[in-house]
Amino acid sequence: MPKPTAKSKPKPKTKRSAEVTVKIDAALRALWNEASSRLTHATSAGAQAWDERYEAIADIVEHQPPLYLAGGFATDRAFFEKSVGEDHSTVYRNVRVAKYASAKEVELYGASRLDAAITFVETQNGGALKGRTPIDFAALRFTTTGGKKSLADATVEDLREAIAHLKGNKAASEKASPEAVAIKKLLSAAKVKGVTFDVRKDLVVLRVPLKSLSSTAKALAKYA
Repeated sequence: MPKPTAKSKPKPKTKRSAEVTVKIDAALRALWNEASSRLTHATSAGAQAWDERYEAIADIVEHQPPLYLAGGFATDRAFFEKSVGEDHSTVYRNVRVAKYASAKEVELYGASRLDAAITFVETQNGGALKGRTPIDFAALRFTTTGGKKSLADATVEDLREAIAHLKGNKAASEKASPEAVAIKKLLSAAKVKGVTFDVRKDLVVLRVPLKSLSSTAKALAKYA
């Protein structure tokens, strides 16, 4: 009679490696190498190549898919930490500023003031600017409690105040009646200055400087 044999032990399951190999497209790697080289060169050049530095970073992070993947980075934060040496919010602020300002303007006004000025222009525009829309920073004027200020004279807090003021005016404009909007457009098109008015149901109350009386009458004659 055959002897009973012991049951064979089950073989342990082979553990799968946690490492994942990602195949990088040759074209993506070439673009990464080119942008990375520009970044290194601009960083070495210092302040005079400030905008080139952040334009190179923009090309890396805004490409789809991001070029930093070809450099072995899984996230933008990892790329910033190892290759840029700045925190996430600072890099994106500077990338935004570099789209509209030159290295000389960055040196003159500082990145924080320029960033706030761009927000002011976008608020005026009613949304984000398209592409690399040029901004004449020297020509900008901001309404603050201390009066109208240029960018050279304004602080970041002044700019935030001007942005809040602008948003308040836009909100008031959005609530205005169709009649008030039409009157404002006529006065603006005729470049009539110093006129204020209120629309109260079926009555319009105008406050017109004597010197603007004739031009106001001509402008409002077109009201239909």
